[in-house]
Amino acid sequence: MLNYVIRRLFLLPLVLLGVTLIAFSMIWVLGPEVLVSAYIQNPRALDKTPDTYERLVAKYGLDQPLVIRYWKWLQNILKGDWGYSLVAKDKVAIAISHRLAPTLELTVISGVIIILLGVWLGTFMAGKYGSWFDKITSVISMIGWSIPEFITGLLVFLIFLKLFNWIPVGLASAETYDIVNSSQWHAYTHSLIIDSMLNGNFTVLGNALLNLIEPVLTLIIMWTCYIMRITRTSIIEIMHLDYIRTARAKGLEEKKVLKKHARRNALISVVTISGNVFVYLLAGAVIVESIFNRPGLGRFIAAASARKDFISVIATTFYIGIIAVLMNLVVDIIYTVIDPRVRLR
Repeated sequence: MLNYVIRRLFLLPLVLLGVTLIAFSMIWVLGPEVLVSAYIQNPRALDKTPDTYERLVAKYGLDQPLVIRYWKWLQNILKGDWGYSLVAKDKVAIAISHRLAPTLELTVISGVIIILLGVWLGTFMAGKYGSWFDKITSVISMIGWSIPEFITGLLVFLIFLKLFNWIPVGLASAETYDIVNSSQWHAYTHSLIIDSMLNGNFTVLGNALLNLIEPVLTLIIMWTCYIMRITRTSIIEIMHLDYIRTARAKGLEEKKVLKKHARRNALISVVTISGNVFVYLLAGAVIVESIFNRPGLGRFIAAASARKDFISVIATTFYIGIIAVLMNLVVDIIYTVIDPRVRLR
């Protein structure tokens, strides 16, 4: 297993290099005029001081050959120097760092619930294969998977508004923001959940978790249905294989056959899908964060697209790409735990 992980770690820099090349090609299509304006807080200053243009071109190597441009650009992004964001009115790296934690909160919490709930329900459905329960839940899961997130989000919003008169207020309530913005509060990670525990303030923690209910519910409705269907289908296919018949012939209980033998092997395809689900959740945050007024990467990239803030869009996409690469590495490592045969490849 260790050798397998080491091989994957050696491949990781090459994959990350490919991500940087894709991001670099996207940026340099914009042209030097757009790029220069991204490195100053006020792009209109270029009209007042023309010498600023030449100075920035020389500083960032915009007039150099392509290889030298790429090398200078790579040095800049390693330092976190992407330029300035028109939307955030701040450096792009700082804007992303402040918005990454809320999006990861939403993604990780939703993803864990989706996978655990989806695998459990999918296993239960497979165990009841052919029954009325299986048929009804299959229809429900198909409907849940077919409804777009923006419709699900609006329905969740209206239901909570009608039943509880509850309107989403972003990451937390106004009273909680007063605590967070006070001098006694220390923002270690810009994640309200983690920072509230580090600050020992469980009032903020409770309020942050409360405001996650609606967006998390919106995401898990759709994606749990998807994982349910994948798990159910995978287990049903495995239940007809020879080694399952052998396990039954030895007198094993059906529950043990289902959970210990069938589900373990079905998890290989589920793990593959689950890694992609986390990446899709980051993309789905664009809609969910806009509906529920959460200041994360989703809302940031949506606002940057509307304002044609190309550097912010590309930088955010780059960081999401890095997360996707690391997630695939985690999936590869989990493979070795579920299926020892992978270690021999």
